[in-house]
Amino acid sequence: MRANRIIEQPIIGLALKDLKGNVITGTNTTFEGNALEPMAAGGVRSVVFEMVFPELAPGSYALSPAVANGSQTDHAMLHWVDDAAILQVVNDRHVMGMMRFQVNMGHPACVTREELQAAP
Repeated sequence: MRANRIIEQPIIGLALKDLKGNVITGTNTTFEGNALEPMAAGGVRSVVFEMVFPELAPGSYALSPAVANGSQTDHAMLHWVDDAAILQVVNDRHVMGMMRFQVNMGHPACVTREELQAAP
């Protein structure tokens, strides 16, 4: 990213959307606890997001990057690129809804209502 002007509190983020425009998930530097130093006009900054991609239902999805100035709760959007990259997801496993949970399952012993009510 290149700053056209001074950015006191830069936030760089991205959103993953379905092609109807519904945001599935998103993140940004501030949300992830990586506050960025202020940027001078003409300054250049790169941010790398390494993430485990959720197991999505087959179809097309869009990544939309953005840059803002401010805090997580009070910021001005400086630049947003809707649908900057389109991802085509192919998945042979059945997915209920839009994404599949990573689940570890066990089968706990049966408990009576009285045991549940007596639990702290």
